Amino acid sequence: MGNILHLNCKQCKYSFNGLLGEGRQGFLEDIEWKKRFERQGGPKEIQIIYNAINACVDDEERKEDIVPAFLRQDEKKKRINANPFPRIHLMSFPYRCNHCKKLINHKRVNIKCKRGVFIENDVKCPSCGNLASPINLDALMKNKDEEHKESGYISCPKCGGRLELTGVSFFD
Repeated sequence: MGNILHLNCKQCKYSFNGLLGEGRQGFLEDIEWKKRFERQGGPKEIQIIYNAINACVDDEERKEDIVPAFLRQDEKKKRINANPFPRIHLMSFPYRCNHCKKLINHKRVNIKCKRGVFIENDVKCPSCGNLASPINLDALMKNKDEEHKESGYISCPKCGGRLELTGVSFFD
């Protein structure tokens, strides 16, 4: 289950719903992306990282048992991982363009094995083609403290005002 972060500007009434996490279909999407990387069809920059991590994975990791013995009905029978190392994991994440300041949702690619992890952080803005970076969620998640200081915010892409987190809901 993922979160929808409702962001609003109090000055110009701009709003944005940032997606964070993954829904129920995430596992199937991960498998499709894994097949894509195995066929050497991933995004060029990320394909290089996948190939490097894949070269570090040994046979034991590729056949990792995903269910601990005490949770299996038959403790002696192994259940082999359907998505063996290196694991591909996609997660929606809100991004902000470094140039035009537009807010976008992007499926962030994570590739990991026991020896390393790669998390995609920079993507191209669909509007201007420049670099977009993940939104600083720590700044948004700050709550008012007991001294009633202002909550965290990021600047509004439309007017430059305060874009604040006004609510959170869920998607699946």
